[in-house]
Formats: sequence, C-alpha cells, structure tokens
Amino acid sequence: MIRVIFSYLLIGVVLLVAQSFSLYSNFTRYSMVEIEKIAENMLFQYYNISDKLFNSIYNYFYSVYYADYIHTTDFSIFTALYSNDFNELEKGNIRRKLINEVLANPWINSIYIYNKRAEAVFSNISSAQSVSDFFDQGIIPIINERRSLIDPIYIPRIVKYTIDGRKYQFSTLTILYAEYASSGFPEAAMAVNIDLQELQNVFIANNDKSQMFIIDKNGIVISHSDSSLVNINMSEDDYIDKILKNPENKSSFTIKINGKECLVNYLKSNRSMGWIFVRVDDMNELMYNLYKVQRNVLLLTVIFVLTGVCIAIYFIMRIYVPLDKRLKNFSIFAAKFQPIRKNYLIKHLLEGNINKNELEDLKLLSIDIKAKQFIVLLISFDSYSKLNEQNPAETLILYRRSITKTALNILNEILDNTSSVETYDNDDHVCLILSFYDDSIETSRKIEKSALDILMYINNNFYFKITMAMSNKFQNIRDTGKIYKETLSFLNYKIILGCGHLITGSTISGLKFEPYKYPLKKEKQLVEAIKLCNIIKVEKLLDEILSIVRHFTYDEIMLSLTQLATGTIREMEIIIDFQDLNINFEYLNIFKNIGKYDSIAELREWYMIMYSRIIEILNAKKDTKKEAIVEKLEEYIGINYANPNLSIDLISDYIGLSANYVRYIYKEVKNYSLSNLINDIRLGKARELLLTTNTPINKIPELIGFSSKSYFFENFKKHTGKTPDQFRREK
Repeated sequence: MIRVIFSYLLIGVVLLVAQSFSLYSNFTRYSMVEIEKIAENMLFQYYNISDKLFNSIYNYFYSVYYADYIHTTDFSIFTALYSNDFNELEKGNIRRKLINEVLANPWINSIYIYNKRAEAVFSNISSAQSVSDFFDQGIIPIINERRSLIDPIYIPRIVKYTIDGRKYQFSTLTILYAEYASSGFPEAAMAVNIDLQELQNVFIANNDKSQMFIIDKNGIVISHSDSSLVNINMSEDDYIDKILKNPENKSSFTIKINGKECLVNYLKSNRSMGWIFVRVDDMNELMYNLYKVQRNVLLLTVIFVLTGVCIAIYFIMRIYVPLDKRLKNFSIFAAKFQPIRKNYLIKHLLEGNINKNELEDLKLLSIDIKAKQFIVLLISFDSYSKLNEQNPAETLILYRRSITKTALNILNEILDNTSSVETYDNDDHVCLILSFYDDSIETSRKIEKSALDILMYINNNFYFKITMAMSNKFQNIRDTGKIYKETLSFLNYKIILGCGHLITGSTISGLKFEPYKYPLKKEKQLVEAIKLCNIIKVEKLLDEILSIVRHFTYDEIMLSLTQLATGTIREMEIIIDFQDLNINFEYLNIFKNIGKYDSIAELREWYMIMYSRIIEILNAKKDTKKEAIVEKLEEYIGINYANPNLSIDLISDYIGLSANYVRYIYKEVKNYSLSNLINDIRLGKARELLLTTNTPINKIPELIGFSSKSYFFENFKKHTGKTPDQFRREK
C-alpha cells in the first residue's frame, strides 16, 4: 500500500511540475515574441514617418530654393543668394521671409542663406552678417567644402553658438542646397536645419527608456535621443558593428551594451540615403513585469505541488483509485487544452513566427495545411476606440463571438466538406483563414459575395458597425503571416474610403491619389483664426485642409495630420499650457493618437475638440487680461481725477492702448462709459468735500479737476438735484 501511495504521489508531483513548467515556458516565449513585435512595430513607425518627413522637408525647401524666383513675385530668396549688395528694406524682407518659413514648418530650427559674392550670410535668427562674423561658424566650412552633385545632402551636426551673451547648443540635421561652380566650390547656398529633438519627441514618450536613432552605412549617428552622440562614429560598438556587417535588411538580437542585456532591432532603408534605423531596449526594463509574473508562477507552482501532495495523500488514504482512471481524466484535460493550443498556434501563424514542428501540430489539430488555396478575411470594428470606452471587456468578447458565429454560418453555406475556416479573435478585429482545394475563379467570387453578405448582415442587424478586408488567394500556408499583415494594412484605407466597405487589393490599386503638397498657407490661416478665437472660421479652414489631405496616400495623410497637430501646438504652447487641455491629447504621442481613428469625420471631431478647448482657454485669458486693464485704469483715474487735463487719450497713453480700444474694453467689461466713470469719481469727491470739510464751494471744482466752475455747478445739480450750497446746508 505504501508503494502505491508513493507511486501516485510521485506521478502527481511530476505531472504538476511538468504542467507548470510547460505553462511557464510557453508564457515566457509568448511574452518575448510580443515584446519583440512591439519594439519592431515602433521602429517601423519611426522609420516610416521619418522617411516621409525628411523627403517632405527636402522637396518643400527644394521648391523654395529653386522656384522662389520663377513661380512667385517674391524675389527675397533669389536676392539673398545672388545680389552683390543689399539695402535695409531688402535685408528686412529676406529675414521676414526666412522667419515665416521657419514658423510654417514645426520641424525646422533655422535657415541660413550664404552669398559668396557679397560675403554675407542671412538667417531667421539674426540680421545679415558677414561670413567671418556669422554666429554659426560651424556651417561655413561645410558650405565651402568642395563637393560633387552626388555627395550627401543631409549633414548631422552639433550646433554651438552665442548670441547676445546667451549660449545655444542643439543637435540638427542640415539639408544643404547649393549652386556649385565648375571648380566644385559653391557660389551660393541655403542650409535648412532640422530640429532633431522635435522629431525624437514625437516618438519617445517621457517614461519610455528605449533609444531610437539613425546611423548611416558607416556607423555615423544622424539622429539620436542623446544629442551629444550626433555625428559620432559608433561603428566600433559591438552591436553597431554587428548591424553593419549583417547582410539582412532587418533583424533583432540580444547583446550586452555597457554591461546591460539589451534587445536591439534594426531596419536598413533602401531610401533616405541608405540610413539604418535602430531601436535599443534594456531587457530588464522590458522584462520587469514578466519577471514579476515568473516569480508568481514559480510560487504558485510550489503551492500547487504541496497542495497536490496533501490532496493525493488524503484521497489515496480514503479510497483506492486505479491508475487507468487517472490517465483517462488526464486525457479529458488534454482534450480541453487543445483549443487553447490551437489558438496559440494560429496566433504564431499570423505573426509569421511558426516553425516546422508547430506546423505539424496544426495538422494534428485538424487544420488543413496542404490545401491548394488560402484566403485571409478580416472583420474590423468601426470606431473601435469609442466602442472600447463605452463597453466593458466582457461585452466586446460577446461582440467578437457574435461576429465569428455570423461569419461562419454564412461561409458554411458556400464551402464544401474539403474546405475549412479557422478563426482568431484580436482586440479590434476578427481574423478568418479560409482553406480550400477548389482554386477556380468562381470559388473566389463566392467567397467575396459571402464577405459582402456578412458585411451587410452585421451592419444592418447589430449595435456596432464593421469594415472588412479580404486578401488575394495564396498557396503556401507559411505565407499567412505576410498576407495577414498586408490585409491588415488594407484597413488603414478606411480613412479614405470611409467605413462599412469590403476592401481588397484591387480596391486600393484602383484609388487615385493627388501629388503630395502640404497646405501650409491654410495651416497658417487656421492658427491665426484660433488666436482670434474665431471658431466658425477655424471649422471652415479645418474642413478645407481635410478635404485636401484626404486625396493623399495613407502615409501622406498621417504625415499631414501629424504636422497639422504639431504646428498648432508649437504656435499655441507659447500662449497656453497644454496640460490645461483636459482631452485625450498627448504632445509626445501625436501620431499614435491620430492613428486610432478610422475616418476623416472622427479625426475632424478630435481636432475640433482640441481647437475648441484652446479657444475656450484663450477667451478666459483674454477676459482676465481685460479685467486687469479695467482695474489698472480705474486705479489711475482714482489717483489723477484732480488733473483738469485728465482725458481718455491721457489714460490710453498710460495703459499703452489706443483710446478707442480702451473705451471698448471698459464698455464691454463694465457696461458703462469711461467718460461717465471720470465724472462720477469727480462728483463723488465733490460730495465728500462738501460733507466732511469746510472747503469753500468755489474752490472745490479746482480740487476735483473741473476747469470750469459753471460746468461743475450745472453737472452737480444735474446728478444730485441740488446745488452744492443746498447739498452742504442739508447735510
């Protein structure tokens, strides 16, 4: 009996330990895959928007440099580049032009124009200076370096200079536009300095300890969250050396950096001068929550083992249970575990991380991996961010199950017994993987028609609305991850097509896009309308901007909307504190916030909430300022009422505003005229003198600022109904 008890105990402990270890290992592997995926997605987003941004800036200032004197009547840039001498008016126009260009582009720190003939340099920061006296001497040898047209146009720099005794230092990426003589030296040049810190702020939140930076093919730093590393050659660092030597265009690996285990992701661009985009994450920071869970899992394992031993002893002592029955119970548990395993494998399949052994496991779990054709079908919630805010997690799970059940019911009507459908629930969408042996065009048409039936049925009968995306047919199940990501990108085009559509590859290829040209003029007008608190004009201009950008590609729309938000903030944060904006708006995560919305209508609502809140704060500040002006002028009148020359012109000179504006402010705040206020104060002082002193009545007009005694007597009787003498005698 003791042997039986011991054997049962041993089997129970082994099974519990094995199961706990399996769960522990799977959880750790799954968590690492999720962490790497998040880091990879953040890096790709950093690459994508940076690439678009740099190209957009380059193309815009290329047009400023080369087309300013061809397509416009403003010859400021041409004059600055090629004239031999300048009058003060021309210098002022040039600087004003450069200031306006910097204000219109939130990513630009400064612009310089170099003129070799006049030996002068112009900038938005200071008035024209000679080359030898120019405050940023670091740019001069760069401009004068002998170059060919194929040399890089992007130059990373640490800028240091002093103006009016104040020292400045910052990292920048300089774009150089130059006219080179046959000697290879420049006759004239324009340098545009990109604010790299502004770019880093968009992607790195305050609490994000990761590093994202750009290096060139030689390992020289182009942009870095640590500005001191810009233009430094990091090729001797082990992890940079590994990236430079690796022939793969993108990859990730773990390595020790400065004694810390780090996860490194990189992406080599075939555009943007062949730059390499790198993200470095401290593994201890990434794995902090995972380590906590691991410790809890180990603790629970020990508790489960001890509990299992106690329970086993109790039941074995009470009753003998045959081993075969135990094995049957374990088989039932394993059968229940199959759907979990299946879901896990499908998730790996969609992520493109599935290996050969896991493919075999899919086969054992009745997933047909040898079908002739596969199609990925995505069903996405419209306005998911609002749906998520308005409903608990349990309700969203029910919604996803309802979608899945409806889709399967409709698809099963057209699929034969050789076909199958596997489903996977994500947060904001449901994925269906269809496998079938009939590769005819008719089958594809039936599936597309069924997808439209699903779309129509759900949108007509459910509380929520959906948009769907369907991939083209593919033949190798290993391509599922790539096809899934491509189909997921189709859903981005909801912002162009609107919600409630079935989006396919042919849908997107049929779209026609306008050439990208950001509406800078409209943005300036919008900012001015916000400053003037003209909400109607703000709404009109926003609609005009959105009607322009909606005809760009998706990436260009995102870039334009990011620039619109960033440009507004840059102008407004001088006036107000953005922490006062009690809305879902984070300056450091603009792109992420904008990407949450499905349609132009939702984005318009988000912008209008932000602009309305800004205008509300500006109005409150204006009211406070007006009240302060009224208080100041009342104090001034109270002190100077005895001055016979006291007038609205004199008061407005003291306040520093025009006489008409002073009258307007006082009338608006007090609903009373300023002239009546002066008169009331003087007559009030007259009554006080008549009641509390023995000052002769003929002397009082002079003491209170009336130059005419007869006017004083007439005015006093008009307001009190009595002469000054009667008023004193009746006291």
